[in-house]
Amino acid sequence: MANAIEFQKAKQRNYTILLVEDNSHLLKVIYDILKSKGYQVTTATSGEKAVEALNTNDFDLVITDINMGKVNGISILKKVKELNHETMVIIMTGSLDVNFGIEALRLDAADYILKPFNVAN
Repeated sequence: MANAIEFQKAKQRNYTILLVEDNSHLLKVIYDILKSKGYQVTTATSGEKAVEALNTNDFDLVITDINMGKVNGISILKKVKELNHETMVIIMTGSLDVNFGIEALRLDAADYILKPFNVAN
C-alpha cells in the first residue's frame, strides 16, 4: 500500500500543466494552488504565449481561459489537440454563454469551468 501511495505522489510531482490566464491575480492564485499540490506548472498570460509554450514543451494538462483576445481558449484547445490528442484541456470562462462550452466539449475539452469558482481541498 505504501508503494502505491509513493508512486502516486511521484507521478503527481511530474505531472505538467500549462496554465493560461490573462488576469494576473487569478493566474497567481491558481498557480499557487497547483504548485502547493506538487504539480509542475508553466504559466502564460496570453494565447500567443501559450502557443509558444506548446510548441516547445509537452504538457499533460492545459487549463486555459477562453476570452483572451486574438488567440483565445478555443484556439489553444485546437492547437493542443493538433499537437497531442492525449493532452487534456480544461476551459475556464466568466461568460454565461453556453455556446463556448458546447464548442469546447465538441472539440474534446476534458471539462468546462465557469468563473468565479470555489477551490476545494
